[in-house]
Amino acid sequence: MASFCRTSSTPSASAAMAGGNRIGWEWSGAALTWVRVDASRLRQVLVNLVGNAIKFTRDGRIQIEAETLPPEDGTRPMVEIRVIDTGIGIAEEELGKVFDDFHTIGGAEASTVGGTGLGLGIARRFMQALGGEIGVESTPGEGSAFWVRFPVTPAEAPAPDTDRPEAPPPDTAPCRILLVEDNEINLDLARHMLRGLGHSVTEARDGRAAVALAGAEPFDMILMDVRMPVLNGLDATRAIRAGAGPNATTPIIAVSANVLPEARDRFVAAGMTGFLAKPLSPDSLARVIARYAPQAPPPASAAPSAPLKDGGAAAPAETPGQPPCPMRQKSTPPRRAPGRHHRPRLWPP
Repeated sequence: MASFCRTSSTPSASAAMAGGNRIGWEWSGAALTWVRVDASRLRQVLVNLVGNAIKFTRDGRIQIEAETLPPEDGTRPMVEIRVIDTGIGIAEEELGKVFDDFHTIGGAEASTVGGTGLGLGIARRFMQALGGEIGVESTPGEGSAFWVRFPVTPAEAPAPDTDRPEAPPPDTAPCRILLVEDNEINLDLARHMLRGLGHSVTEARDGRAAVALAGAEPFDMILMDVRMPVLNGLDATRAIRAGAGPNATTPIIAVSANVLPEARDRFVAAGMTGFLAKPLSPDSLARVIARYAPQAPPPASAAPSAPLKDGGAAAPAETPGQPPCPMRQKSTPPRRAPGRHHRPRLWPP
C-alpha cells in the first residue's frame, strides 16, 4: 500500500520542482502489504490532490503523509492520506466550495493560477465511491491540508503465474506526438512520460492551437484533452478531420477522466480513434502508442473493430491512409493534518 501511494505521486515530482517546490513522503502506523481497493480511483484521487497542491504552491513544500487507522466498523482497517502544502491557503468562506466542479478560489493571489477545475470534484466523487471521506483545513497565507480517509480489505499476496510468460513491453519506434492539454500540471506530467518513452512532443494548450498545428505539420498521433477553453477537444477533432491538412487521418486519442460509455460514444462520433483515462501512466501511454503508431504496417488481414476501452480501439487497428510511425521555501507545512483525533470539515459541509 505504501509503495502504491508513493508511486502514484512520483510522476508529480517534476511539476513540483518546476514551481520551486520540494515533495516529502511519510508512512506511519501498521504496514499494509496487500489490500483490496479500487486502485484506479484511488490513484486518480492522489494525483488530483497532489496536482492541486502543486498548482497553488510556489517555492515551498508539499508533504504527503499516509497512516493506518483502527477499523471504524470493527472489521476493516482505515487508511488516511494527507496532502499538506505551504501554498496560498484558502479563506474560511471558500472551504465549503472547494470540492465543487469549476469552483474558482477568490483573492488576488489566487487569480494568478485560476480555479481548481474538475480535479477536486472528481476526487470527492471517487472517494465517495470508495466508501470514504474527504476534507480540508486551511489558513490563508500559510497553506492547506487536504485529506482522504477510506476503508481497505487486507488480502493475501497474489500467486505468481508461472504458466504465463511475462509479456514484453511494446516495441515502438520514436514517434512525433501532438499533446493537447490546457492544464500545466497534466501537460508537464504527460510530456515527461512521453519523452521518457522516447517520443518527441509538440504541445498545444487549447483546441484552436491544436487545429493550427495539425494543419501545418504531420504527426504520428494526437493526444487530445476533451475539456479545454477556447475550443474543446471534440470540436478540435472535428475540425482536423474535416480539413485537408496532413493529420486528417492521424490517430486522435481522447484523454479524459470521464469514463462513462455515453461519453466514449461522443468521442467516437467526433472522429476520435481511441481513449485514455486520466490519470495517465507510462504503461497506458505505451500501450496506446504501440497500438496506433506501430513501427511497421500491420498485415493485410487487420483485426476487426473493437469497443472503445482504456487504451483500446474505436476503429480497426489500421486506419485507412494512416502512415506508419517513422523509423525514425517557504515555512514548514503543518506537521499534522486532521486525523482521527478530531473531526475536521467534511464534504458535503
